[in-house]
Amino acid sequence: MLLAERDFWAILGQYMSRGFPAIEAKRVTCADHLHADYTPFLGEASNARLLLDDLASLGPDTHVVVSSVDECWTETPRKCARCEAAMLHVVGSASDSEGAISATAQIWRQAYLSECPSDLGGMSALADKMFPSLEFHPDAWERVGSLVGPAEENVPLLVHHLGVLNDHASRIWADFSVREDRQSAMGALGVTCSPDSPQTHKYKAAMRERDFTFGSSVVRCEWHTKLRPTKNRIHFNADGGTVRIGTIVDHLTI
Repeated sequence: MLLAERDFWAILGQYMSRGFPAIEAKRVTCADHLHADYTPFLGEASNARLLLDDLASLGPDTHVVVSSVDECWTETPRKCARCEAAMLHVVGSASDSEGAISATAQIWRQAYLSECPSDLGGMSALADKMFPSLEFHPDAWERVGSLVGPAEENVPLLVHHLGVLNDHASRIWADFSVREDRQSAMGALGVTCSPDSPQTHKYKAAMRERDFTFGSSVVRCEWHTKLRPTKNRIHFNADGGTVRIGTIVDHLTI
């Protein structure tokens, strides 16, 4: 006989403890707004009460993503100080998978910035969740430790720049073919970027530093965003609809 996990724990709980202490600190959720905005699409009207109980049991110190069909929500959930403190995020249904993936990626970024604001080295482990549309070279993160400046400043800059590349670069490169137009569109999103200068192009050895192997293809990542005016670069290529990250480094040659 097979039992659902919830039924298994319900039965086992009649006879013994789960083996770990209950969380004493409860998550305080803005029940007024949740009840006002949430209507069960499937199931009973008491679903909202079950959702609140489940949220309270998770404790207050983690971000929580709730995914459900869009029909459950009368509008975008309202925000107030209590809603923000609850760290509760709602994403759409699987019918809008691209939108749900994008929303979930932004939530991962928010969670990282709030929980790991100065952990530069740990970003690579969660890069696929925070930036799911980017393709990172296997060595892309090896030189992230060379970034100049305090980690608590570089982490939010790096999250923002990679987030813009993830969310917008492929569209911008498809819409614009002129360098200045691409730079203007990225600049409007708070990211300064440019290709390498004609001076750099004169040096074959320097340009080879911009070549990265992805699968069986060598991709030139000479475009780079600038976390700081003269230091800290994300070298990327956005041609062909795929945004590839070659390296994150203080500065390549020239």
